[in-house]
Amino acid sequence: MRQVSGLYHHRGWRIEVGDDAEAADVLVASMHEAMHDRLQMTTIYGCTVALLQERATRDQKEQALAQAMALQRGSARVHEEYATWMSTIPAGWGVETLRQAFPIYALHLVRSQRRVQALHGPYLAMHATQAVARACMQPAALTGLLAAEDPSTLTAGMLDHTMRPDVRLQRLERALSQHGWGPLEGWVGDAVDMSPERFADESDPGWGELNRAAYEWCRALLESSGCPTLPYDGHLPHVDSLREAIGLPENPADVPSSLIALMSVESETLVLEDPLPAVVLPAGTPPAELLAGDGDRRHLFLAIRPRQRLLVQYQLNGGSLSEAPHVAVLRRVREDGTVEILDVTDQSPAAISGAGAVVVSIAMSSLAQETIQQYWKPLLGREQASVLCDLRPSVNLQGWLRETALTVRYAMVGIETRVGMVRLLVFQIEDGASSSRIYISPVSRLYSSGLLLWLNESQSTVGRARHDDTLGDLPLVRFSAAHILLEERLFSFAAGDTR
Repeated sequence: MRQVSGLYHHRGWRIEVGDDAEAADVLVASMHEAMHDRLQMTTIYGCTVALLQERATRDQKEQALAQAMALQRGSARVHEEYATWMSTIPAGWGVETLRQAFPIYALHLVRSQRRVQALHGPYLAMHATQAVARACMQPAALTGLLAAEDPSTLTAGMLDHTMRPDVRLQRLERALSQHGWGPLEGWVGDAVDMSPERFADESDPGWGELNRAAYEWCRALLESSGCPTLPYDGHLPHVDSLREAIGLPENPADVPSSLIALMSVESETLVLEDPLPAVVLPAGTPPAELLAGDGDRRHLFLAIRPRQRLLVQYQLNGGSLSEAPHVAVLRRVREDGTVEILDVTDQSPAAISGAGAVVVSIAMSSLAQETIQQYWKPLLGREQASVLCDLRPSVNLQGWLRETALTVRYAMVGIETRVGMVRLLVFQIEDGASSSRIYISPVSRLYSSGLLLWLNESQSTVGRARHDDTLGDLPLVRFSAAHILLEERLFSFAAGDTR
């Protein structure tokens, strides 16, 4: 039995689904890692660590990365207690359920529950839990240190106790035990939906007011405990300055909160199983030897991918792939589960199509390369080629829908696999009677919920996004999905990403 697991890192997180991609454990793990990202990317302490990690990774400086990780450890308790509460309580889990699934996190839930047990209901407790974590991660004194020192030389030893989130949490807990939750204790409201899908959106009436009230109470208690604390969004100008100081590009301005939430969950890497056993067939192998299917369904499956993103799918037992940045391969699965791969990067489209009917799946990041697109153009017709979406749909959908005549047709299709039902995002852009190529990507339940919420409620997509389940019945979708889910294991939207 394969265990569900999650791992957060500064460029997103990775979820391994275990034996059942739709299990509650997978959703909780996804939510847990998403909450790490949310806390990290919306606070001065978290952004400082993340930007230093990004700079160290870009410059390949191991010592700088170690220093950034030491800073991260100073917020470990704040992060874990926040992420644990925010992922388990909305899912309806208690301590015992959590202990059975992820036993090492039970203590984090006990501690975080204890702080909010006097409050009325989980909705109010959610605001309080978020306020505690955010306030502890917003040390005002850190901004002064960043202004006075070269940020790239920052180390954990340069921070006094008022800047360390886990120390700040200890002081805040003492203050809460003495003074309680102040204005929040008198709040009594109707039952509020606490489903995991709700956490992708902050637009319901009163959300912001209550959230800020909880934050200001925590901020005041920290201030009285000798820990100066930034206002709720007080980190933003300092983060821009920090990015500039360490040579990273600016963030885009005026991004709606619903889109920020969607872009966060787009940082998830979905891992269905371990890398597949595979063998690269000898050069010169006739393409016809890779024909798959029977009768009138006989076909070749051509996958065009960035080389590195293809290599992570396999445990190669023989042969090697072209050194080109983007490679084209014919694939099929043997009865023993081994994937046979024929590298056709340097072969002509005519040579491939002459061997039989061809179904094509091209990665979106490969399609974006003009030379790749032009070379394989004869095989990239809209009825023949689908696009594996490995770039962020939110960014690209926004760009396409700036054209007022364009709309998006989409579906979430359930596909049965060895790890249970896997959700497949399918969409295409339409302009009247014409349509784009079909875009496809396996996604998690968390991402599915976030995208659907954004499509249905974003000002840029309301009235221009049409749900259509018949997309899942198209032969191109069925053929592409079958090959992708049999022959690949790891999926993300991070190709070409810079955080």
